[in-house]
Amino acid sequence: MNLKDISTSVPKKDHKGKVSGQLPYISDVKVENMVYGVLYRSPIAYGKIISIQLPNLPEGYEAVGAEHIPGPNYVKIIKEDQPILPMSGSIILVSQFSCSRAKTWISCTVC
Repeated sequence: MNLKDISTSVPKKDHKGKVSGQLPYISDVKVENMVYGVLYRSPIAYGKIISIQLPNLPEGYEAVGAEHIPGPNYVKIIKEDQPILPMSGSIILVSQFSCSRAKTWISCTVC
């Protein structure tokens, strides 16, 4: 690995517009009937989800799982080996609920 590659700053095309206030950040974008989601990352580096209990969701809200991702369920940090969502079962991405509430629906055990 060439360390020069990771220590070189890469200017992004939208930096000047964002810091000057001419362009919005994604968190500034609002649309009608917008809903929010929460992704809770496990505090356990290597664990196994043993249960997820979801509340009854209001009409129009959904829980999302790995099976809903079009393509690989991985994110590349150093190599593509970090799952974004649990490999099986439902997920704790529930619109209109806070992250702290989502945490109460999950219990994990270390493998």
